[in-house]
Amino acid sequence: MSESNTLKTKNDRILAHIYAGAWVLLSAIAIFEVPVMYMLAPTILFFFFVIYRSVKKQPLDFPVFSGIALIAFSVTFVWSIYNPEFSLIYQAFPHLHAVFFLLMGYNFFRSEEPLQARFKKLENYILVIAILYMIYVSLNYGDYLLHQDIAPTRERHYWSLWYPGDEERLKASTAFSTSLLFAVVWGSFNLFFSEKWYKKVLSVVLIGYAVAFNISTGTRLLVYLTPVILVAEFFVWIVFHKKKYAVGVGITVGVVLLIGVGIVYLIVNKQKLVERFGGSVFDRFLTMGFGSPLRWKYLKNVWENFSFSYTGGGVNSHNVGTPHNMWFYLYDHGGIQSFILFDIFTVITAVNFIRFLKNKHVPTNVKFFIATLFGTVFVEFMLEDLINPLPFYYGLSMFTIGLFGGLAGYRPRESAPQAAGNPPTAGETAPDQIPAIMQ
Repeated sequence: MSESNTLKTKNDRILAHIYAGAWVLLSAIAIFEVPVMYMLAPTILFFFFVIYRSVKKQPLDFPVFSGIALIAFSVTFVWSIYNPEFSLIYQAFPHLHAVFFLLMGYNFFRSEEPLQARFKKLENYILVIAILYMIYVSLNYGDYLLHQDIAPTRERHYWSLWYPGDEERLKASTAFSTSLLFAVVWGSFNLFFSEKWYKKVLSVVLIGYAVAFNISTGTRLLVYLTPVILVAEFFVWIVFHKKKYAVGVGITVGVVLLIGVGIVYLIVNKQKLVERFGGSVFDRFLTMGFGSPLRWKYLKNVWENFSFSYTGGGVNSHNVGTPHNMWFYLYDHGGIQSFILFDIFTVITAVNFIRFLKNKHVPTNVKFFIATLFGTVFVEFMLEDLINPLPFYYGLSMFTIGLFGGLAGYRPRESAPQAAGNPPTAGETAPDQIPAIMQ
């Protein structure tokens, strides 16, 4: 290798390390909600993203359908909720970042690197996100436990370390719970798909911490969702990865039946268990189960008052309570226009997700990791409204949607028609094989 090539390789490595460090640092700033900077960090990250791809001469494609739908929704929603008492930047930054993250996710696998090499970087990034969120919730919850004498009076709500005493910035325990889904997804995937023992140990730690934190704060979703994710990961691993069909189906059916028996036992012996564990941390799991009367009351109220002339304003939220559903939240606060536009974006997302799952050129491990990540995101969207309590999580959700949108039409470079005198790079994605307008 010539001296100039050696120097170029060294510079490329340095640039790659700086770029990776920027992703970690700016993501940490956004996750920890560092005052003022948390509203700027994703924008700076997007700036680095564009510059880096330009320097590396990598394509920067725009997902026409999903991109336009998300932009149209974002503009309409911000216009609907705009309050002159607050800055426009403060009200618009989560939606601007959502568009940026959709673009970054869509272009993530469009690079000269082989797909599995890019996937490794994605997996590492999700691990970083999982650890950062674990540290974030630990610090905030730890601060609450140390200062319960001045803790918020609202049950299962915690102040941010940055804003003690600020009632406007209270975080519900469900927001903390939601952020830990990255730990569960990464851990569940690597528990089965990784061949390295230390990753399996780390997976157990991540999953155990997420479940323990949820139980300690009386938050139900991930406690119920984690066994489902583990069963799904095991089934895909042993059936599609290990090719042990009979064993996989048999064990999976057995586990599902065992879980079913456990649920029946809880239902039949609910009163006895409530009497035994009443007042303990398990009380909410026994008395409230999978639902909450307030949630159903809210949804019933919205449904009965649904009108195509509805203009938002948060009427139902102010009268009944938090909607605990992304679509109903957008309808209630942004009105019917925002609701319809986000529904259009949802339909486009669903079509891209189906195309992604059907794409035979995407390996099983890549496909299932992203599908599991999106599946948990979708469940969270169904049960929570997460734009305000977790703005960076909302951005990461759009990043996930962008990932499978970009992979929906993926073809290996080798399968694309080769131009004369321009041989393909191994594993490189062929831009002409992924028409952006179809995304």
